[in-house]
Amino acid sequence: MTYLRPFIPSSVYSHKENYLRYLDSREWEARKRAYWESDRPNYCWACNLPWTLNARGFNFHHVTYANLYNEKLEDLVLLCTDHHSEISDGWIMAKGFRMSLELFTYMFICNYRVEKGLPIKPLMKFFKGLID
Repeated sequence: MTYLRPFIPSSVYSHKENYLRYLDSREWEARKRAYWESDRPNYCWACNLPWTLNARGFNFHHVTYANLYNEKLEDLVLLCTDHHSEISDGWIMAKGFRMSLELFTYMFICNYRVEKGLPIKPLMKFFKGLID
């Protein structure tokens, strides 16, 4: 894998401002490009909505913020805007149950796919042993 430079947040800015600066940075663009060039799915992991060059309404969802500004590809899943919002809203409620964001994300994706009759197997290799 190509070495990806970390983004260095500035103490001049708030966390939110640094994050917004990051999303507009060369480092974030390089991470997105690395994702597209990898074998990771190029569709919404929950509903299979395909991403295309002209597609709008997709987000890279962080399954962990442990590597924020220097994410590994495993830290990101592609979601349509609707499912990214649902996971984000659900996570706010689930935090009280001391569940990791990573586990919550994968449980959400699996539950949604099962409810809609979509296979889970194509995503299993990306779940890093959380689901055996």
